[in-house]
Amino acid sequence: MTKIGIIANPFSGKDIRRIVSGARVISHQEKANIIKRLIVGLQAMGDCEIWLMPDGSGLSRKILEIGDFKARLVDLPELTGTWRDSYRATKAMVEAGVGVIVTLGGDGTNRIVAKACEDVPLVPISTGTNNAFPQLIEGTLAGLAAAKVAASGASSKRFCTQQPVLEIVDDSGALVDIALVDIAIVRSAIRGTLAVWEVADIHAALVTSARADVIGLSALAGSVVPGGMPALVQLGAKGCQVQAAIAPGIVDVVNVERADVLEKGVVIPLGPEGAMLALDGEREIRLTADRPLFARYSTNGPWVVDIQATLSAGARNQTAQDQTKDVVHGT
Repeated sequence: MTKIGIIANPFSGKDIRRIVSGARVISHQEKANIIKRLIVGLQAMGDCEIWLMPDGSGLSRKILEIGDFKARLVDLPELTGTWRDSYRATKAMVEAGVGVIVTLGGDGTNRIVAKACEDVPLVPISTGTNNAFPQLIEGTLAGLAAAKVAASGASSKRFCTQQPVLEIVDDSGALVDIALVDIAIVRSAIRGTLAVWEVADIHAALVTSARADVIGLSALAGSVVPGGMPALVQLGAKGCQVQAAIAPGIVDVVNVERADVLEKGVVIPLGPEGAMLALDGEREIRLTADRPLFARYSTNGPWVVDIQATLSAGARNQTAQDQTKDVVHGT
């Protein structure tokens, strides 16, 4: 029997950016509805066991009440209501041998899961604020694709693409943390509500992909760097003035003093001292003189299921193909 993990962050889509911007609110009920459709897709592909992350907010209970399917909650010693729950649940799912992990969250949720998922492929469904990494995909289709990949076993990577990451390392080269989408160097060392939405506070930003068609710092980089390239942009009072959608409902005009394409493996010092690093939209690490940190672009990030490729591959068996030869033009 195939095993499939589900990490549904009960807090995604509910941070302070609902107040300061036009970001959507994703309720527990809506997340449960998405998972209900996800499970329909999973079951359509055959028998499977679903592993769920427990939470203290009631979301996991709603999921268990959905209907008749084999599911179990990951056994966590205690619930913290923080990112640690997602991290430890992901670790437990990997150890249990799940073939794929479906995530419901934004860039931040997926960053935590990516740190613990090892080589297990992800199906990221967008329910967060900034969603450059997860996909706007119907739950039913996500379930069909997830089940197919999980059942593929050792050959599952043929349905996946490996995503790039920004690695943060210390002066010995040891890995400290990662970002899936962007690293913002924020002038203020106050963590506050964690979320970053004011570009005036940002000294510089590194992105895995400069894209004008997404929300966040990737859009800012995409205004000055060719589409899809990893980049470093330096902000300031001078330079090229650009306009970008920094958060849902927020369009800012800022000055980019310098923009560089990142080369794979090249180490970039992070500064200035006293600034805060925001990883995928959340303040996480304070820069100090006694611990210099560096960033580097890597293509060895998490594996993500290509929904279209997965559902298209082998969509019809040979018998079905034979039956449709006469009705499909060009066959």
